[in-house]
Amino acid sequence: MFLSTIEFVCGLLIGLVVGHLLHYKTYIQLCNINQKLEIAIQAVELIKIKIKSKSSKLPSERKYADDVENLWKDFKKFFDTKSELDPDFSFTKVATQIRELRGGNRKGIANSTLNNFYQRKINTRKITVEAVREWVDKEKGKESVGVNNNDNDNYM
Repeated sequence: MFLSTIEFVCGLLIGLVVGHLLHYKTYIQLCNINQKLEIAIQAVELIKIKIKSKSSKLPSERKYADDVENLWKDFKKFFDTKSELDPDFSFTKVATQIRELRGGNRKGIANSTLNNFYQRKINTRKITVEAVREWVDKEKGKESVGVNNNDNDNYM
């Protein structure tokens, strides 16, 4: 009986030592895996930041020729003014106005194209510039008529 107790205690000690060694080895492996995961996560985060910074720079990096740049400024001014006065005013309404203005003979322009032009996300095509220029000229005409009416009111 005494021998089986010693064997039991020795087996228990051996089990504890082997278990502790296995635990330690597993712990070290898990720490290594954790470090590698952290490095991978940091790499993915850096990639996300680079992608976001590139996409956010695109609109501001878009350069237009001087005439298109002036057209863009006028378009933005008129669109911003109209959307401040009418919360329902949208690129869809501008696209509809351009279609009506240009009649059935010439093509209109998509509201997404107008939105992208507004945000400086596209290289302008000739048809886009022509369509936007016609709309801006119409808006300038409305503006000058309003100014002339106010001038006439002052003389009366």
